[in-house]
Amino acid sequence: MRRLILTVTLTAVAILGLGSIATAQQGPEFKLGFKALADQIPDVVGVPTENEYFNLSNGNSEQHATKGLMV
Repeated sequence: MRRLILTVTLTAVAILGLGSIATAQQGPEFKLGFKALADQIPDVVGVPTENEYFNLSNGNSEQHATKGLMV
């Protein structure tokens, strides 16, 4: 009987534990042209604070960094 209770308890812990595993999200990064530019002048650009996005209002590809805005 103890073995059955232990098995049921361990199974429940395993199932509940696996369902709550959190995965870390990858941080923002420069890609393609912004990466090429940031690699050449890293002190001017800084570190990306968000991923690149397309600005529908002006048609630009933009990405904020710690020292400004890449356009």
